[in-house]
Amino acid sequence: MSISVVEINIYPIKSCRRIPLTEATLDARGFKYDRRFMITRPDYSFITQRQISKLAVIQPDIDSVAQVMRVTAPEETETLSVPLEIQPELKLKPVDARVWKVMCKAHDMGDEAATWLSRVLDTPVRLVRMADDFVRPVGRDSPLYSREYEGQVGFADCASFLLTNVASLEELNTKLPSAVPMTRFRPNIVIKGARAFEEETWSKIQIGDIVLESAEHCARCKITTINQDTGKSADVEPLNTLRRLRFSSAYEGALFGVTMVHTNKGVLRIGDKLSVKSTIPAPELAQPASSDTSAAPTAAPEPKTPTVAAKHCRKSSFTFCTVLAAGLVLNLVLYAIWRSQHVEPM
Repeated sequence: MSISVVEINIYPIKSCRRIPLTEATLDARGFKYDRRFMITRPDYSFITQRQISKLAVIQPDIDSVAQVMRVTAPEETETLSVPLEIQPELKLKPVDARVWKVMCKAHDMGDEAATWLSRVLDTPVRLVRMADDFVRPVGRDSPLYSREYEGQVGFADCASFLLTNVASLEELNTKLPSAVPMTRFRPNIVIKGARAFEEETWSKIQIGDIVLESAEHCARCKITTINQDTGKSADVEPLNTLRRLRFSSAYEGALFGVTMVHTNKGVLRIGDKLSVKSTIPAPELAQPASSDTSAAPTAAPEPKTPTVAAKHCRKSSFTFCTVLAAGLVLNLVLYAIWRSQHVEPM
């Protein structure tokens, strides 16, 4: 069975709602307009659904003819419009915006955007757009990173694309109390026709005319527990099950999907065929050291056998209490002797 693309998504504002596309143009940073904007705190540090789950219901829409991004949200009657491109006459404030530990050159999109978003999210925020002349390199700490690739990325967490596999989700859903949709994993590219989790063994692939290389496996976070239609999290799944079945010590998290970088520009379309050019070993999976997840556990963890250190602490505590009790008894005896020698006769 051939492998092909069945879904393409962009997320113009980091951690907000997707725009599904039938085709997407690739520029230097990835899909055009993908994660070029970002909502931040007033100090320009980034915010995601990890902190404010309601970001999931903020819907951007790209009007390439008018060159504006229109943003809507439930229960908000006004539509926010911001320019897609930075023009000198706009006189937007240049700022340094932080994504994880990286400081990025950006432009503050103004008070109108900040006021609208602050009202929707019920907390003070700003909206920034990455500067066109700024280059944020793809991280070179990835164990799968190609040293020959000199790529860059927008405000995405680590790489230009997240690729997921329909078969992998279908297998995961057989292990869950109730099935979850692919939107929980916020992919850019969804493929069909591969075996479950086969994508984790791809180091280089070609989709149509586009060549992609693996950056790293994607360790998942609490965003997978957030309903992307409502912006609410009422469950600990699928993260609990992922941590139980697909935990990687190397990535310190539960794996689902792979992040990728592109080596050439072009257009990617739904229906494009995927061919595998080179492979790598599948990641090693193990039980997590702790049953904790970003959300509350469904059940209390099993009691553990005391460690040598714990036994030593208990023995030390017993010895200390014994010595303390002996000291108190000795003090009482000495006090009784003193009283017998100093009490006046009646």
